[in-house]
Amino acid sequence: RVLVEGLDEYTSWQDLKDFARRAGNPTFTEVYRDRGGKVGVIEFRSRDDVYAACRQLDGATLHDRRVRVFEDRGGGGGGGGGG
Repeated sequence: RVLVEGLDEYTSWQDLKDFARRAGNPTFTEVYRDRGGKVGVIEFRSRDDVYAACRQLDGATLHDRRVRVFEDRGGGGGGGGGG
């Protein structure tokens, strides 16, 4: 999964999912407020899509704002479900 920083206050999870499709096949997106503003989470079906998102979307513009996209390397939160 990747994290997205620099989102404007109007960005929705749907906007983030559309943005993520430029790099791969997103399976889940979420937008939430953090201390520094809004942050997004994008989960992809494959690791290749994660790498593509970091390469292609980092520094891209979403709603007239340049965003930072980087791999989430853990460090918090509960894990996802298995199967």
